[in-house]
Amino acid sequence: MLKRMSFGIAVVILGSIVAVRSQSTPSQPSVNQQLVGRWEKPLTDTPTPAPSGFRFFSDGKVIFSLPYGYDLTTRTALVGTYAIDPKPKPMQIALQFGDQPAKPNPSTPPTVFELKNDRTLLLQQSKSWNPGQFEQPPEFTKVSDSTVSTPEASQLSQAQQSKTGEGGLMMRHLALSALYYSVEMKRFPKTLTELGISDTTQNYRYQLQANSKQLTLVARSTKDNLKSYSAIVAQVTNPGTKDLRFHVTRVCESVRPSRIAPSTPRLLDPNRTPLGTSLIQCGSGSAAIDL
Repeated sequence: MLKRMSFGIAVVILGSIVAVRSQSTPSQPSVNQQLVGRWEKPLTDTPTPAPSGFRFFSDGKVIFSLPYGYDLTTRTALVGTYAIDPKPKPMQIALQFGDQPAKPNPSTPPTVFELKNDRTLLLQQSKSWNPGQFEQPPEFTKVSDSTVSTPEASQLSQAQQSKTGEGGLMMRHLALSALYYSVEMKRFPKTLTELGISDTTQNYRYQLQANSKQLTLVARSTKDNLKSYSAIVAQVTNPGTKDLRFHVTRVCESVRPSRIAPSTPRLLDPNRTPLGTSLIQCGSGSAAIDL
């Protein structure tokens, strides 16, 4: 189902052991502190580079996120836990995605988790821990010490002034924030305030609706020359499993300027959707935007 894990990270997602290596041997708290935040790596073997990566929390929670589908306009996120074991040399960290807590599994081949510095880590699995076996280990960059992403005030101000950029910027922020919020909190946000914005700006009126299965976001233009947007965030159960659930989101933009938001995107049945295709379909008269 998660076919886009192109650099061999699928094994990590399924909950294997990760080995942690550093030039010095840090204590467990310092390693945890270095991991806390957002780490990203663009998928460069795709038509449009898109970020994938981890969000590590200080309480042992981790979220893995990646673009999904051939067009990369659907964002997928899984929540799990991690647990560092400082005794082995190199140290190890167990990753578990699903309902079970993370714990070491000596029978699983380790994955090197090398902290080159405070902002760079290398991730690569190997049957034996030997850096010489790695040709080009995937390199993740720490983009923020915070696990929560919000649009910069300067970006929003510039978008509002340009008018045409506001809707896309804000809907990307809302969709991704709602995605990570629902994964971390195990419920959908109930108000826009929980996502850090008000419901009205000089160019758009925003709306959020949620039930137990799905969240819907809408951005209606208040000007005749601007496009409108709609998006959903939904929880999906991975086919063939009972406890591995993940969340997906997609933002759809009206093809032409309109004060009417596009029809709500439709979530497809994952059991009937080919691997690598998008799980969310935009309605007539709208098209997906990159996340």
